[in-house]
Amino acid sequence: SFFCLSLSHHAGRVGLRGFNERDIAAVFAVTALRRPKRCVLLSVSAKCFLRHQAQSCAIQGSDNNNGRSTATPLASCAGAIVAVAAELSSPQGLPPHGVDVTFAPGLYKYTTRTSCCISADCHGVNFTGTKEAPIVLHGARGDPTKVVFDGSVDVSSAELKPLPQNSTVATLINPAAVGKLYTMPMPMPPAGLEWNGVPLTPSQFPNKGLAYVRRVWDEGAVWAEGRTKGPKPTYNWTRPCGGNVSLAAPFPTGDWVAEFAAGTGFGQGAVRVSGYFSNDWYFETHDVARVAPSSAGTSIQLLDFSRYGLCEAEEDVRGDCGGQSPGRFKVYGLLSEVDMPGEYWYDTVAKVLYVYPPENSLFTIAEGAPPLRSTPVISMRQAGTLASVVNASYLTIRDITATGSTATLVTIEGGDHNTIGGCILKNSDGGILLAGGHNNRIIGNDIYDVNGHLSSDSDPNRGALEPTNNLIANNHLTQVFLRDTTWSVRISGVGDRFSHNLIHDAPQQVLMPKGPLTMVDHNEIFNTGYSDGDGGVIYAGASLVNGYGMHVRENFVHHSLDVPGLHGRGGIYFDDHFQAVTNASHNVLYKAAGRAFLVNGGGGSNITRNLIVNGGIGIFNQHADNITQALPLYDNEELLSAAIKVISSGGQRYNSGSMAAAILRFLKPRLRIVSPHLRPGFGSTRRRKGGHRRRTRISRTMCF
Repeated sequence: SFFCLSLSHHAGRVGLRGFNERDIAAVFAVTALRRPKRCVLLSVSAKCFLRHQAQSCAIQGSDNNNGRSTATPLASCAGAIVAVAAELSSPQGLPPHGVDVTFAPGLYKYTTRTSCCISADCHGVNFTGTKEAPIVLHGARGDPTKVVFDGSVDVSSAELKPLPQNSTVATLINPAAVGKLYTMPMPMPPAGLEWNGVPLTPSQFPNKGLAYVRRVWDEGAVWAEGRTKGPKPTYNWTRPCGGNVSLAAPFPTGDWVAEFAAGTGFGQGAVRVSGYFSNDWYFETHDVARVAPSSAGTSIQLLDFSRYGLCEAEEDVRGDCGGQSPGRFKVYGLLSEVDMPGEYWYDTVAKVLYVYPPENSLFTIAEGAPPLRSTPVISMRQAGTLASVVNASYLTIRDITATGSTATLVTIEGGDHNTIGGCILKNSDGGILLAGGHNNRIIGNDIYDVNGHLSSDSDPNRGALEPTNNLIANNHLTQVFLRDTTWSVRISGVGDRFSHNLIHDAPQQVLMPKGPLTMVDHNEIFNTGYSDGDGGVIYAGASLVNGYGMHVRENFVHHSLDVPGLHGRGGIYFDDHFQAVTNASHNVLYKAAGRAFLVNGGGGSNITRNLIVNGGIGIFNQHADNITQALPLYDNEELLSAAIKVISSGGQRYNSGSMAAAILRFLKPRLRIVSPHLRPGFGSTRRRKGGHRRRTRISRTMCF
């Protein structure tokens, strides 16, 4: 297990009350050393390989071969699946010891046509193995770096030339990039552009951190689906309805006003902003309709309405939705902000790429455009999903690298006992999607530089609370080059287990289990939440029933930021009446945001036997609002059908109106806090109004 000993056993051996930081560090060091090594999944011995019906693939092969030996290998994943389907549909059916597909070392360029569609819809046969006769697709030698499936397409860099100093766009070039930009024609907009395998960054301002709102000139139209009365606001490029704000220092060095006046392809339709303009937790994106100079610096006019209005600013705050800090955001899509190595901008009208080559790509010379050290390999994502597995059984994909997809690299829908293991998944829109099924496993993968690392859900028809027993374990989830990219892990399958995973470098809240019956245990999560306010490292919210059967235990959460002036964040956060969490215990939280545990409404949760070190507030427990009055906001028909069985011993179904009464009867509204080891003041438990009417149990939790 991740922790070699339980916290209670540590307390018995060394006495937690007498711990100092050096002792705590020693405990953390011990637990870190006990983290298990990468799982080796279903290793195929030589003997086992010979007993299987073997298929072989190699980059020099052909899908016209039979793939029965290394002398007649197939060429693609699609060819291998066709051969496996033929084997399964033959009169003999599944061989007694299963099917083994070995991919020889090499780079496999794949397209949508040559990807793996592992389903009856594609091949007319179900890919059903058994425990004794599995279907295994794997890279040779057990090393995922040796077998690479790449869905990107190389773009010829022969036409990559220095931008002439007399170019028609020369006046728009940022002073920091004069004489350093290269340009080339590109017939389609780039997705996931790479230079010699290193991701390039689309133009952005600022390059690091966020820009801030100095003044709100106009809050703009405000409208929210289902909450705002009246019709949705209308807008167009000549009559925008969005807010108008000015930028705080440091000011941009590019000429934004000139770029918006440069004509089609520049400014309108190309520039957008993303960030926090109202509540610290609400991240939004808008097109920019206009840019103009103002007495308070450069001002930007947004095209469309916002949900809460634009009101956070350094001065002259408008409206009442803002917090203590000014609005903060990034601006994308300006040629004049290509000002550092590795940035690019694409002209969608002229279909021309402008790029500032990465560091170490240019020779340094006294004057003129510096020559490239070598001809680069420029590539962009093109293919879709590499492997789509539908209603399969006992099928394993392991020991490969996949990259260059405009979609999620691997999807599993339904089925049972399928495994994705020991793979490297990177530089794509998504990593893995697990949709329902039972006893499926995602184990020992490295997933990075994607927009969505991993997500799970139950079967689409959630008519009953049938646990999936799916396991997501021992994975490494992070960003390497794309550390400013917003990403998260969503665990929404009923009965999923998320265990022994390492997660780090996420600007917002990162792990969001939904429940019910979900287990989140023995994970290590750090360096998160450095851009948002509110939110949590492990966050669950807005459900009256999904906490039932949920376990959040024995996790190590550390070094999560709580930015001064922003809405306080939580390490483990149960928000908006998320209630009745069965067990949140034996977690270690070290410098885990301003509030190690944050409970915002809801009742019936058990928060016990946790160790909290160097946090602002150990446990922040407050009443959000009246549970019966707020029911329409948090129900959303979620309480109907399946979920009601959690709180109904007889299994009868309720309508939405009678559900509130059923929940209140179950909770027996009262609160009991037993915390003999909590010191008053620093690290103490704080209760807000109405908390005495809950039944959250907070006990034997140590705060330092």
